[in-house]
Amino acid sequence: AGISSKDYLVNEQQKYEAYSANQAQVDELKTIFKKNKKLNVVVVFATWCGDSKAHVPEFFKVADLAKIKKVKYLAVNRKKNAGTIDMSAMAIQRVPTFIVYNGLDEIGRITESPTETIEADLLAIVKKK
Repeated sequence: AGISSKDYLVNEQQKYEAYSANQAQVDELKTIFKKNKKLNVVVVFATWCGDSKAHVPEFFKVADLAKIKKVKYLAVNRKKNAGTIDMSAMAIQRVPTFIVYNGLDEIGRITESPTETIEADLLAIVKKK
C-alpha cells in the first residue's frame, strides 16, 4: 500500500492492449488537459480488487493516449489505507476511485466502474466545470 506506479499491473498488460478507447473523446481530453494545466487525477486502487484489475488498465491506456501527465496512483489495502498517506480527505468507499481535481478542488470522480467508459466519464467531469 502507498504510492504506486503502473508497473504493478504488468499482469494486466493484455487488458491495456485490448482496450479500444474512443479516439474522438481521447482527442478532446487531450485538448482539455493541455489547456488546463491545473487538471490532475488521483487513482486509488487495490491489486486484490477485480474492478481495479478491469478499469485501471483502461485508465492507463486513456491517460497515455490523451497525454494526461498529472496522475498519482495510490495502492490501498483492504481497509482503504495507503501506508502513511492520509486518505481521510478523499473519503474512499470503493476501489478503484478516479478523482479528478482542478488544482486542489475535486471536480468529480469515477467510483468502481465507469457509467459509460473511462474516457466518456472523464470527459463529462472535465467539461461540466
